Amino acid sequence: MNQFDYKLLSEESYDGQRCWKIESKPKAGKSSQYTSSLLMIRKDIYVVVQMENFVKDKLVRRIHYSDVQKQDGIWTARTIDVFDANRGSRTVLKFAKLRYNIPLKDESFTLEALRHG
Repeated sequence: MNQFDYKLLSEESYDGQRCWKIESKPKAGKSSQYTSSLLMIRKDIYVVVQMENFVKDKLVRRIHYSDVQKQDGIWTARTIDVFDANRGSRTVLKFAKLRYNIPLKDESFTLEALRHG
């Protein structure tokens, strides 16, 4: 968080939920692919529900997080919709099965295991 400056712009409703609208800009001397970002953060559970990334004043990418549910004690968006303004394209990612804090074995991270998925 020390890479960016944040500014609370407003409080508004988004997808039927009360949210903070926050602007994020890289600190002087810090590098970022975006000039600024706008974040919509739900006030009740502190989860980002939308992020818009800009270069100068031009929208480059919008990410909408929806179907937010608590999974293993962690609020998580089950659907992530990414709009690429430069390409005019959309990608939607939906999580059907999701688990956190599952014990993993070291042998799952060998080159051979990673190559075979």
